[in-house]
Amino acid sequence: MKILFPRKSLHLAIAEIAYIAADVASEEGADHRLHQTFDICEGENIHRVNNLIDLAFSEVAGSLAAVAQPIAAIDPTLHITDKRLHSAAILRIQETAREYIICRVLHGWLSVTLPAAAPTWRQRADLLLSDLNSSPPLSVGIRRISPF
Repeated sequence: MKILFPRKSLHLAIAEIAYIAADVASEEGADHRLHQTFDICEGENIHRVNNLIDLAFSEVAGSLAAVAQPIAAIDPTLHITDKRLHSAAILRIQETAREYIICRVLHGWLSVTLPAAAPTWRQRADLLLSDLNSSPPLSVGIRRISPF
């Protein structure tokens, strides 16, 4: 089983959230300061965003080393090596890891362009990574109850 994190999908989610963060933070005369936040996935900025995605993905892969291996590909990809994982566990890993990557990228970018918002994204990323580290994926799924 492979879990794919398409870069285009990550870019879209990151850009949408960064746009909202910049819009909420906008104030009179702050357009120049905020345009880099609005343009997070535009032009040359995409290289930095891709570096942050790769860093976050490597952190996810390290956390899941017991059950998954990273695959060298254009889009970050995990190969689930533990055949005992239920589909619910794999879905949970996928969604938690995706959200972690997005939050980690937003923290890295906003720490430069919108420093007041960056700690929120770091805290969220830390909680998600903690969830990946502490919740054994094998515990998620359907359990059969037996009186014996």
